Amino acid sequence: MTVLWLLLACGTPSNAPIEQAPVIPEVTDVVAQPAMADPCGVVSAIARGCVVDSDCVTVKHTADCCGTMVVWGISAAAKDAFLPLEGACSNELLQCKCEAGPTTADDHSSGPTFAARCTKGSCVSFSAR
Repeated sequence: MTVLWLLLACGTPSNAPIEQAPVIPEVTDVVAQPAMADPCGVVSAIARGCVVDSDCVTVKHTADCCGTMVVWGISAAAKDAFLPLEGACSNELLQCKCEAGPTTADDHSSGPTFAARCTKGSCVSFSAR
């Protein structure tokens, strides 16, 4: 707008075209791009809601850089979303030179076989020994 005012003040002939200055966006016009989601943070918030036991499945989650695994009970509908997030999260963890701890379930039990059930509207894993 300042450029236009100066042109008019300098006596531009009334029949000459007036050039408009380019519009420079205000800071508020710039849309910030969202940062890439943290896959480990997203995987921790994966859906666990359920109504009946058959709504639940078990998945393995890498709990630390040593490779300790936790078996979670999650909503069966969330499994397809979980798998690529878990892969990305596992790749982000540093590979420590330490021994992995035992694989445990949501209820802190351990064992070679796990299952999930619906408990108070949330999928929970347990050792199915």
